Parts: sequence; C-alpha cells; structure tokens
Amino acid sequence: MSEPRIISIATDCCDWNAKFRLQTRVGTLFGQIPAFGGVFDDLSLGGTVADGIDAATGEPAIVVGNAAARRGCNSNGSPFGSVQVGKTLVVTTVAGYALSFLQHLGLVNAADVRVFDTEEVLRIAVERGLMDEARAIRAAATQFRSYEFELHLARWLWDGEDFPSRPLATIPPLLKQIWWIDDGRSGNLKHFGNCKLSVLPEEVDWQPGRTLPIRIGSVTYPVTCYPHLSDIPDGQHGLAEGSSGIDDHRWLELQIKGRSAAEFFEANIGSDVHFLE
Repeated sequence: MSEPRIISIATDCCDWNAKFRLQTRVGTLFGQIPAFGGVFDDLSLGGTVADGIDAATGEPAIVVGNAAARRGCNSNGSPFGSVQVGKTLVVTTVAGYALSFLQHLGLVNAADVRVFDTEEVLRIAVERGLMDEARAIRAAATQFRSYEFELHLARWLWDGEDFPSRPLATIPPLLKQIWWIDDGRSGNLKHFGNCKLSVLPEEVDWQPGRTLPIRIGSVTYPVTCYPHLSDIPDGQHGLAEGSSGIDDHRWLELQIKGRSAAEFFEANIGSDVHFLE
C-alpha cells in the first residue's frame, strides 16, 4: 500500500515535549511530520477526529486520536481501536465520545470498530519481528501509550498487518453540548470564543432569521439564526452554521461578532445546550 498523504494527531498529550516526541516518532515510522492538534477530553477529541477526516478531502490518510484521562480509572486508560472511514484509517482511544461524532453522522457503527488488547498485539508484533522485545515490554508498561504503542499500531495496520480484535460494544449517543471553544486550548476565551455545538442545523429547525430559545446553565437566551458570522450585527450573539463537520454536515456555532461567545454565555467545553420549544 502506498503511504498516506497526511497523518494527523489529535491528543490531550500536547505540551511541547509530548508534541516533539510524537512528531519525531511519526517521522521515524512514516517519513513525514504529522499535523498536530491538542484536545481537552474525549468530547473535543471526537469532534476533532471528524474534522481531521474532512480536512483530508478523501485522500488516503491516517487520523490518530488520544484522550486518556485516568481520573477515577484503575486501568492504564482507554483501549485503542481502529475503524476505516472512506480512505482514512482512524486509530484512537475508544472511551467516551471519541467516536460519537462519526456515529452521529452515520459514518461508523460500534460493530465497525476493532478494539485491540495492547499486550496481545505487542506479543504478536515481537513474534513477527515488527518490534524488539525490550521495546515491547516498555510499550506495555508505559504511561505514554500513544507514543510507545498507538503510533506503531497505526503503522502496522496501514501496512496490512492483522491482529486479533473485538468489536466495540457501544458508542454513546452524542448529546447537545459545546464540544470546542475557539482559542479555548490556550485559555484565551476573550480573544475569539466561538462555541462549536454538537448539533446539526436540521436537528433544531435552524433557519436564518428565526429566533430560538436556548438554555445554557440556568439562563435562557433568545438567539437569532444567521447564515454566517459576518451576518451577525456587531456586538450581537447569533447561531450560525460553522466550519467544522464533514462534507455537507456542519455543526452549529454560538457566535458574537467582536466578543467572546464563551465569555458571554459563561460556557465551557462540555456545557449542555438546551433548545427549548
């Protein structure tokens, strides 16, 4: 198989040291430096993975996703899985909402997802001469699994190596939430602050000129629908079709021209958004 046109990484391990090592490892394995984006959690990961597929424009690509928070978890994080979406190979942690956006768009079902046992894959990789035993032992025990294991798994799967797997039991349905805040990664919500919603226009009867009552937290706001951010009057809030999504399916965004919507609505990633009748 020919090499992928692009490799993209979306991960919550995204400080400068982690980025340096992940990009170097991909360069070693694939001979190219990947696109790289930081995420907060499995919710923001799910939307970003979908954006990565869209950005590849149907060309052969690999999207690597990782959100492995371990608070309250006795295991070493979520298992890894893979799924093919068109010409894009997705290799990602599978816990939480990591694949919910793709399921919501009708591109993935739980039965399509192959979930791997890390130690079993590493044992087979050693037997096949894909990895030396010392590195495999380190990969099985490491905290930085996306570096020591997941990227190698992506390389092997792209090359056609097959490993035992099980189907994913379930993918949780997507809720109506804020999944991303522009510039939110740096905490600079006052700079831009557009709020990407896990809501498609047709799901709430979004129509330009219509006003929808939306509750965020304990406050209900009358929000007018606009085609684009540029159509929203200065200083006013609006609900516009955003740029994130896949093909003709684009997620709605809460926006304010000239001000942070996140600051105005006192919203965060994961905030529930209720569309009232």
